[in-house]
Amino acid sequence: MKGKLFGVFLVNALIGIFVVSFISMINVPMAGAERDHLVVQTWGGKLAEAQEKAFFKPFSEMTGIKVIGVEAGTSVGGKLAAMQRSKNIEWDIITADYESYNTKYYNKGFLEEVDYNVVTNTGDLVPGSKKVWGVAQYLEGVCLVYNTKTFPEGKQPKSYKDFFDVKNFPGPRAMHNWGGPSDNLSIALMADGLSPDDCLPIDFKRAFEIMNRVKPHIKVWYTSGAQLVQALLDEEVVMAISTDGRAKSAISMGAPINIEWNQSFYYLAYNCVVKNSPMKDAAMKLLKFCNRPEQQAIFTQIIGYTGANPKAVQYLPAELQKSQSTHPDNINKVFNFMTIKNAQWAIDNVETVDEKWNSWIAK
Repeated sequence: MKGKLFGVFLVNALIGIFVVSFISMINVPMAGAERDHLVVQTWGGKLAEAQEKAFFKPFSEMTGIKVIGVEAGTSVGGKLAAMQRSKNIEWDIITADYESYNTKYYNKGFLEEVDYNVVTNTGDLVPGSKKVWGVAQYLEGVCLVYNTKTFPEGKQPKSYKDFFDVKNFPGPRAMHNWGGPSDNLSIALMADGLSPDDCLPIDFKRAFEIMNRVKPHIKVWYTSGAQLVQALLDEEVVMAISTDGRAKSAISMGAPINIEWNQSFYYLAYNCVVKNSPMKDAAMKLLKFCNRPEQQAIFTQIIGYTGANPKAVQYLPAELQKSQSTHPDNINKVFNFMTIKNAQWAIDNVETVDEKWNSWIAK
């Protein structure tokens, strides 16, 4: 009798556990379930602030769809892979990654194809903005900057050739020493007379011979944008290869420098919709909203980076307009590095270039 009672008790207990578990399951949103808000991966800091004020908040006010920015706390690629494996899609959009990364993400099945029946306002964007896997949000330019006290009117450097000419343009310099040094080596080759289309694949022997001319004069090998800005503010260097965003930040803080746009180039940072996003339709609408020139002008005023829509320049205060790479005076002097001949080589050979660069810099 006791055995029977125990058996009945055990069956009822198991049924109870099953019922409770089932109720819990139906009350917890399943992975990838429809949400009422967008989650957008950001990189935090000033960039996240600019995205929030220029894009996320105004879009929410217009559509009623809440947008939550979430700072990437880990490798974006690793996070995307984990979301697809688990089918728990926590982000709807990733922002501000470059073409080399996004191409890999798309090829691995991490990104949706852009619905250009929804994102219809791409016609004014700079070359290279419209991709199958994303739409450009802003430009990060690479340019020559110089100290206006050391090089006053009539004596300014005008090209990368002048950066490597330490005899006629003396003084300490700065270059970056972070990942992806293909641009440093391409700049050296352009300084030696090659056109951008002839810089890739890199002729390492020639490029490093040119770099050797200037290496003793590089006082700051910066590994962060903040380090470069400080060097420009302290007048520790008189010339630098800089991102235009950091140069503009330094200028706004009082650094006596100017930007030379000749031979400058840029990389594009993109907005991309995550594969299997439960908010795919809303995400496409946000991509379209981010192309508006008025919104991109707000973004630029906060962070300094130039929006991918050149029409945004006209919405900027007059004092900021000429410092944009997309200003009519500058746009024909700059180019998209990823649209030059053999640009894919730079993507496919990142590790080789890094290895050769690190070996050279250590000597």
